[in-house]
Amino acid sequence: MAEFRCAPDTLASVENPLASHHPSEHGRPHRPRTGRTTDVHVRQGRWGAVAVVALLALGVCGLAACSSSKSVTTASAGQCGFFTDARRGWDFQTRACAHPEAALIVSRASGTKPCAAGDRDFEYKVRKRKSSSTDEYVCTQLNAKVGDCFNNPRHVNAHLDRLRKVPCGTGAYEVDTRLAADDIKVCDESAKKFRDTEEVRFVVPPVSYCLHKIGA
Repeated sequence: MAEFRCAPDTLASVENPLASHHPSEHGRPHRPRTGRTTDVHVRQGRWGAVAVVALLALGVCGLAACSSSKSVTTASAGQCGFFTDARRGWDFQTRACAHPEAALIVSRASGTKPCAAGDRDFEYKVRKRKSSSTDEYVCTQLNAKVGDCFNNPRHVNAHLDRLRKVPCGTGAYEVDTRLAADDIKVCDESAKKFRDTEEVRFVVPPVSYCLHKIGA
């Protein structure tokens, strides 16, 4: 388990809520009068334009698969996505769990206890700057089903931010076995058929995967 760069104690999350687009109504063209009335109308016009742009953005978001970026420490258990490396630390890019980019699932939200010993390859540690503060840990697991592919299941610990789901093809690692248990023999059968296999096992909750490299 590797340690990562310091992250602030509190980072605001950025959300993109889904909303429907309601076009604004427009009256007849109006020629502003002179004096304070003109200033009022100009301000209203500016805020109206901002509102229209905001509604258009939300309308587009409602038609597409929207996502958000948040501090790792604000990610909730059950959320899916992937890590990205930001200057202040890592961010968690959230995706719907069925989204093709959702490589990881948060198995335990931020807490002061380390992840289970067998899960620390997929642990993110937030080292606090203040000596009086307690370090925090976020636990993640693969978000995968049989047939999903990843770029490299060895991207763990300090390289977990490089782990991605990818289209299946030569060089990618395909999940061929998934067991709802921490099973050290998860790759026994796959190893008889494929030259390059990789086991990924978790303790809490228990689940095991075997992946093989396509084309190897």
